[in-house]
This record gives sequence, structure tokens and C-alpha cells, in this order.
Amino acid sequence: MARQLRPDDALAAARKAVALAPGHVPALLRLAATLVETGDTAAAAQHYHQVLKIAPHNAEAIWQLSELQDAAQNAHLLPIARAALKRAPAKSADKGVLGFAMARVSAQAGDTAAANRHLAEANRDMARLSPYDAAADQTLHQAIMDRFPLPEAAPDAEAAVTPIYVLGLPRSGTTLAEAILAAHPGVLGLGEQIAPGRYFLPRIDAGDPIGAEELAAFPAFEERLHPPLPEGCRAFVDKMPENYRLVGFLLAAHPTARIIHMHRDPRDVALSMWRAHFQGSALNYTYDLAAMAHRFNLYARMMAFWHQTFPGRILDLSYEEMTADVETTSHRLAEFCGLDWVPAMTRPHETEAAVLTLSALQLRQPVHQRSVGGWRTHAEALAPLIAGLDPALWPDDGVHQV
Repeated sequence: MARQLRPDDALAAARKAVALAPGHVPALLRLAATLVETGDTAAAAQHYHQVLKIAPHNAEAIWQLSELQDAAQNAHLLPIARAALKRAPAKSADKGVLGFAMARVSAQAGDTAAANRHLAEANRDMARLSPYDAAADQTLHQAIMDRFPLPEAAPDAEAAVTPIYVLGLPRSGTTLAEAILAAHPGVLGLGEQIAPGRYFLPRIDAGDPIGAEELAAFPAFEERLHPPLPEGCRAFVDKMPENYRLVGFLLAAHPTARIIHMHRDPRDVALSMWRAHFQGSALNYTYDLAAMAHRFNLYARMMAFWHQTFPGRILDLSYEEMTADVETTSHRLAEFCGLDWVPAMTRPHETEAAVLTLSALQLRQPVHQRSVGGWRTHAEALAPLIAGLDPALWPDDGVHQV
């Protein structure tokens, strides 16, 4: 329901589950997560504390609280996290999740060395549980590029809604770009949608043809999976970062689509990933700095390929420039997407939409640059990532300069 843009229904369902079974930990965790997504972090924290009364060593509740609370509150959480970490099985996701919590608490206390140690241990534990297959990833990227050029579908003269795809590496500012666009009254932000990946990737993996017929069928498939668009909607935004692999297919299937590519210093992206616990296996490369460098290089190579194949069809936006001057950036976004600019686009933090990603907490703050250049404090810890970045693919970032 949340992914269908029905946050009130999602919250009501979660509350009903807890009312039916007040001591059911998964129901309490789901309710707390839904409250975070809708911006009620105080109520979410209360429910996470309720989980700890029932299950004192619950790793997810401890980790989530470490993200929600300030340093003083997390000082009281520290002994709870330590006790849970001691009890966690050696080879378990709980051990990794608790390591991320310990890192967060240590960083808030100003102990950078302890934070980096906990992060290294947590990421190591998670990487062992979900190793990255570099060869398979490289094969997939090459298989995608080998399919081009493709025939483009004929423009739909009756299409009244413009598809906007915001993509890039995770933690590169895709959520912020979507929020700026969705502040326009004629634009609906859909969050991270699964339709492009669900439609194209199985065909790519199987080696099936993707020709004019398959491309023409995609918009209807996509529409079936999307929430209903409101009357007067002029554009929708799908901000799935991983769609960077599918740019060519999206442009071929939607000749009127706009592609917004978010670009950020890869070292800051890596630091944000290194500190984050991503649930599921889709981002398992984020738990290994060498794997991260490998994926970053594949991404940079593929984006260069798309620019060469579709010149002028992709708008590159710098996260650093966006956070430094949101008004200028919002004007660029509006112009590229064929929209009239509105002042609300400079205030994305005022959104009332649910945010279903790790950026939920950051987005509800006014735009800032506090994380720009943060990698410098952690350069030693990030050394394997920095050494693995191909300077030929990252010429504008000075990736091997401190």
C-alpha cells in the first residue's frame, strides 16, 4: 500500500496489526518503519523502544533507534547495543546490523576510530553473508550495452504524461531530485518503482529479443504496476537508482521520457553506503570497498555509453551543486522536464509524501551541504575504494587526490 502511494492505508493496516497482537515484534517493527516513512519519528522511536521491552536484543530496533536518536539518547542505548552484540551469533545478519548501530553511536560520541572499526566489522560480516559476484555484474552490464542500437517506439501523440526517470548510484541525491520535482503541482513522485527492472531484466538475462514489439508493450505494463495518476498530472517521477542500467530501453520505449542522472563525488557516495545497512541482496556490493569500486566503474562506463548513444537526452545534475544552490538547480530541472518553475521546488523538505528509502530522515531537513567532502575524514578507511576507482572514468572528481 505504501508503494502504491497509500500511506494512510499502510499506516492504518500496521496499527491494526499491532492492535490485534500488541506483543507481535514483526508487527511493531513494521508499524515503526511506516511511521518513519511518514515522518513521525517520535512515535516510531516509541514503538522501537516497545520492541526492546519485549525482545531486549532485537537488532533491527536497536539499529533503527541509533539512526533516530541524538547523541544523548544513544548514550543510553549503547549498553543495550553492546549486550546484544555479545549475544549475536558470529555469522549472522544481526551481528552486522548491530555493528552499524555501534558505529553510529560511536560517531555521535566523536570516536571516529571506534566508528570506523565497527563499520569495517559490520560490512565484513554482511559481505560474508551476501558476497558480490563481480563477474556476473560485469557480464550483465556488457550484455546490456551489446544490445544497442535499438529501434525507438514512435512517439505517442496522445500521451499527456511525461515519464521522468531519476537515476544514478544509490546515495547520490536521487531522493532529493525527486522531491524537488514532486513539489510541482503537476508532478507525481512515485518513489522507487519496480516496473522497468521487472520488465527488461528477465529478458536481458534470458537473451530474449527486445525489439519494437517489446518496447511498444512496456508503457502499458508500467502503467499496470503504477499507482493511479491524479487528474491533471503532467509528469511522474520514478527515482529507482538502478535504472541507470536501463536508460537506453527507457528512452527507446518512451521517446518523450526525461532522464535525470544524479552525479556525486564517488568517495562521498561510498562513505554514505559504507555507513548504511541496506536490507535485501540487491546492494550487496556496498559491503565491500573493492566490490564498491568495481560497481562504481561499471556504472561510470555505462553512463558514458548512454551519453554517447543518446546525446543530449540525459541531464547530468551534480549533488554538490544541487545542495549549494537548490533554486538554480530546480530551474534547470523544470526547464529540462518541460515544466513551469514554481517556488515550492526550492523547499523539498516540506514534502508530505511518504519516503520509503534510507533518505527518509535526511529529506525532511532543509537542503544542506554537511555531507559534502565528508569522505576526507575517513580517507584511510576508504583507501581500498579510492585505489580501485579508475581515474579515466572519474576524470572530474580527482579520485586519487586528497
